[in-house]
Amino acid sequence: MMQWETGISEKKTETDAWNNPTFRVMPALGVMFTFLAGMGDWKVLNDSFGALPKAASLGVIALALLSFWVKPETARVKRACSFIPLFFMLLAVYLLTSLSIWIKDLEVFGSIGRSMEKLGFQAVSIFFAVSMVYLFGKGAIDLFFISMVMSNTAIILLEVPKYGIVESIMSVYEGIVSFGEAEGFMRALELHDMTFLFGQFFIYYLFFAGREDPENRDKYRFYAAVCLFFLLLGFKRLVFPAILFALIVAFALYSAKHIRRHLFILGCAAVGLSFLYIYLINSGLLTSLLLSVGVDMKGRDDFWKLAGNYYEFSIFWRGLGFEAVQTLVSSWVEQGLINHAYPLHNDFLKVYLELGTIGLALWSGIQYVFYPQYWAKKHFSTCAVLYFALISYMSVTYLTDNTAFYYWSSIGLRLLPMAYSFSKPMDEEAPWKPSSVSELASSIKQLEEADIIDHKELGE
Repeated sequence: MMQWETGISEKKTETDAWNNPTFRVMPALGVMFTFLAGMGDWKVLNDSFGALPKAASLGVIALALLSFWVKPETARVKRACSFIPLFFMLLAVYLLTSLSIWIKDLEVFGSIGRSMEKLGFQAVSIFFAVSMVYLFGKGAIDLFFISMVMSNTAIILLEVPKYGIVESIMSVYEGIVSFGEAEGFMRALELHDMTFLFGQFFIYYLFFAGREDPENRDKYRFYAAVCLFFLLLGFKRLVFPAILFALIVAFALYSAKHIRRHLFILGCAAVGLSFLYIYLINSGLLTSLLLSVGVDMKGRDDFWKLAGNYYEFSIFWRGLGFEAVQTLVSSWVEQGLINHAYPLHNDFLKVYLELGTIGLALWSGIQYVFYPQYWAKKHFSTCAVLYFALISYMSVTYLTDNTAFYYWSSIGLRLLPMAYSFSKPMDEEAPWKPSSVSELASSIKQLEEADIIDHKELGE
């Protein structure tokens, strides 16, 4: 096992390749690559290079391949790779439900190209998360967190000289007091993806981390406080009620008996609510209700109304194909209906528009029903509760934003429960026990021949 692992303990030998100083720098290299990728969220770099800086995260994948080549860990590889088909299942929904539409309508080739690009980025995010967990086990969470803290801190330090210390402090104060009306310095720190990720970290460190590792509770509480600091700087209004909702869900599930049964019921309810939400939007009832109580929808009602001309609420609705919404939005700009190609700001509606009734059923069913049952059955119940708390948190953001394909948020939703599952060994990783006295004697003899133990230490 690798030296930096903090989850499962395995036998080490003096000749273990991971004691080589070359490999002791693996955690530092993992943090460095993730930090560099995180710097891509700085608006200066993002405006100039787009998503290109995130390619630095490929370095973590390369580290995992290198470590496997030098010192293959068969059981560990098997466990890490078992997550890959689990996560690709969701990507397959986008692809398979769109194929029939793409084949029928040759005019949608523009959306096909964008679809492949988005799915490609999600594939990289999956391999990144799996590589982190393969390399560092449960410790991948802390290393990922530290990397994001470093990136966000670096962005803060790079932005301060533009505004000055006093003006920067005043900008933060006014942004918090006005509940998110950010200007100047605080506006520059509105890192959407990274801010939503810190919400996931906050939920994990505040409620879950100390349950499997009580000795480090003080450290985890400090990490939660750090998360809150960056959440206030990034200040997304929806984050705070989303976190509160997720913590309530986590507490209720953790306190319940028969957790798997409750997860199944809540998951099925979430699938049903997904369709109810689409109905309320399509009928105009949701918009009327929100406007009647004085909610500022910031133009979302106009987008949803425009989108209503291109779909119907029906079990026979097939969808327009993955990424077709971007084509629609671009056409609205060309027609002068809107002045900028803003996102639809509603992931549930976007999925229904593009993938149809079957697509939304699969998309929501996999995330709310299948995944929680997987984590509970294959690993342990608290791991399933962690996942359901995280998906509950992200689902609130799906209601009025387009966070389902955010790079870092997607990684967090996969990496946190995956790494947390390493808090406990799986059955095949249980401590070895000899089946007979002869097998024990044979094993001791092999260890003596390898100079790993001395027979005097056994009391002879």
